[in-house]
Amino acid sequence: MTVSSDAPGNIFVAGKPLHFTVKDAQGALSYEVVGYFGAIAASGTAAAKPGGASIALSGLRPGWYELRCRDSVGTAAVSLGVVLDRGDKPLARENRICADAASAWLLSDALRPPFARMLRLAGISWVRERLSWGETEPEQGKLQWGKYQTTADVLAGEGVNVYQIWHDSPAWTRPGKDRTLCPDDLRTVYRFGRAAASQFHRQIQAWEVWNEPDISFWPDLSDRFAGFQKAAYWGLKDGNPEAIVLQGSLCRGVSAFERNFYDSGGLDYFDVFNWHIYNVPSAYPQVLQAHREVLCEHDAAGRPAWLTEAGIGLRVPGGPQERILGPEEQRRQCRFVTQSAVMSLAAGDERNFYFVLPDYMEGTTQFGALRPDLSPYPSFVALSAAANLIGRCEYLGECKPEGGKGTAHVFATLGATVVVAWADERTRLSFPTEQQSVSVANIFGDEHRVQAKNGFVSVRAGPEPVYVMGLGHRIKAGLIGVPRPADKGPAKHPSRIVLVGHCGIPMVKEQDRYVLGYDSRMEPFPFSVDVYNFDDSKEAAGEVEVIVPDGWSVERGRRAVRLSPMGRESLTFEIAPGPSAPPGLRVIAQGHFGSEPVAPSVSAFMIVESKPLAWAEASGWQPEASVNGKVTVAAADADRLLFDARFTGAGDRWAYPVLRFDPVVDLSGYDGIVMDFEPLDAAVSSLKLLLAEPNGAHYLVDATVLDDDERRVAFLFEDAEFLSFIAPDPNGRLDLDHIAAVKLGCNTTRDVFSFKAGRFRLIRFSR
Repeated sequence: MTVSSDAPGNIFVAGKPLHFTVKDAQGALSYEVVGYFGAIAASGTAAAKPGGASIALSGLRPGWYELRCRDSVGTAAVSLGVVLDRGDKPLARENRICADAASAWLLSDALRPPFARMLRLAGISWVRERLSWGETEPEQGKLQWGKYQTTADVLAGEGVNVYQIWHDSPAWTRPGKDRTLCPDDLRTVYRFGRAAASQFHRQIQAWEVWNEPDISFWPDLSDRFAGFQKAAYWGLKDGNPEAIVLQGSLCRGVSAFERNFYDSGGLDYFDVFNWHIYNVPSAYPQVLQAHREVLCEHDAAGRPAWLTEAGIGLRVPGGPQERILGPEEQRRQCRFVTQSAVMSLAAGDERNFYFVLPDYMEGTTQFGALRPDLSPYPSFVALSAAANLIGRCEYLGECKPEGGKGTAHVFATLGATVVVAWADERTRLSFPTEQQSVSVANIFGDEHRVQAKNGFVSVRAGPEPVYVMGLGHRIKAGLIGVPRPADKGPAKHPSRIVLVGHCGIPMVKEQDRYVLGYDSRMEPFPFSVDVYNFDDSKEAAGEVEVIVPDGWSVERGRRAVRLSPMGRESLTFEIAPGPSAPPGLRVIAQGHFGSEPVAPSVSAFMIVESKPLAWAEASGWQPEASVNGKVTVAAADADRLLFDARFTGAGDRWAYPVLRFDPVVDLSGYDGIVMDFEPLDAAVSSLKLLLAEPNGAHYLVDATVLDDDERRVAFLFEDAEFLSFIAPDPNGRLDLDHIAAVKLGCNTTRDVFSFKAGRFRLIRFSR
């Protein structure tokens, strides 16, 4: 027995008829429609007809429902959503409640039209999309837009505003280089950005330059990313001057990458600040405020902000329905959607994008608000209600309900003052009003009238937020917090002369710094400065100066350059580091091109102090491996060991030879462990170090590659992750001063995992 409808994704409009077809029913057929809160909204029987039994429903109020059918053999059920009736109104570009869709990647061609129609019905007027540069330009100059053109056309056809992002580069832009995604010549970035913005100037309103470059999606440091952002900015603006440009989204909170990116002039090359968070919604204001403070330090306090990924990952129950959220997970997702939207706007975001609409899993974690067939989880209907009830609003502040329970935030919408309120447990919340009655809507937008008494209106609230609408002016008195003024954005002064400084020495991505001194040597190193003129109409002439820290020296630190229209010149400077390590080591590439201000390129450095570790004795390492594996540790040469793990048969495959310490060792005061690494049959991305405390608690650290040929890796203590499934840790932290053992190895799907390792050292970074 199968149940289906002609409605896209089983999304219907309140007050309109609903029609379902049941095929292959056996015997008598009965049905009931059960709402999110458990009430039966409709029930009945249906007679079989040629082509299947027909179920006609009418009068369903806004909400999420499950249609459950039963015949003489068994049952079948489908989820459906009933959204507020928007009539024929176009989608409003100024709507602030939005969603990440990534539909070009996550949906088939057949599902694109119904998905776009669902967005229009739901009133979700902005979506974040995805595009692959490598896929659209596999050969230089040969553009093929394919599914990205189809996706943009279908969404635009329903009036949906599209905000696009790419975060890859074709292999031909960086031949022979696998550990960087930054093209050798940033003019390729400019040309692609210009072509893409021009191609989609009618369908795509905003562009983001890279996804989360502050983590591993961008393997390089901020100096090269700042150059990428600048090149992309000019390409996008030249392709479509009206396009909104966002910087690469930041996901780590305030970091050295963010600060260094701004110091390299990145602020002049985007219109909207763009950030991500995966945390409880109550944490949003504090995190955004921290970003705001950094923007303020760089004279960009008024930059508009969009929260472009905010989601909740939920485990699926497993079994034959392994992609489908269970009932409790569906409730958690539904509550999150509204609370996230409210707290994002309260924090000061101009727009909030829920991650993500289509079915999408990472491992065993589900993020999607839709099932694989596009039928909705409750969260999709809740997002629709938020978009319609507070999507076009001004945030006024937080209010405290009478009695002090619950959370409530106040918005001015086009039609009324709206309070969105919720509480951890079911309770009653009271709000002041001069009205005789107000309208109250549940999380799905289903409204009813509530009478006021003695100047207050009392409503039932719980974890599912409610909307209290039309309270009037009394609610505005005594609000907590001062709403941010409308963001206008500071004046930008982007130069078409772009400098990009970078070097090939080891780096630590997490601290956005190049590192000197791993080998206890401070030898001179080459520092490259690429100079671009992103103006196709005039040449440019000037000088490039490289400024080094006190005590360092640079050979021929100031040089003349002349650039043709769209020209490029690459300069190499020999830098000799000094013996001292003053704080804030930076090398600055500065351009002097007449009266035009040119943003610098800033590269940050730190010096490492190392202490040898006597870990290269093979007899000290004891084998530990899964039952289907065998691992040995043997001497490879004078100062290196050979780790060799081999597996047979199915099942979990892991090998972690262990080096035990008696007494325990003290690793505190250091930042990590470095070793030389030679892969044989090993993938460095799988390499891990475990740190064990005397109580049995284990902490895992992934390998960080420090050079292009993957011959030196670090295990940074700040990245340590507690492994709760091995043993508890009473104090909940890694005690580096009491390490009882280390384990070096992998979890793998391979039959062989083999590598050489040696010259183990503790390292401490200069600050």
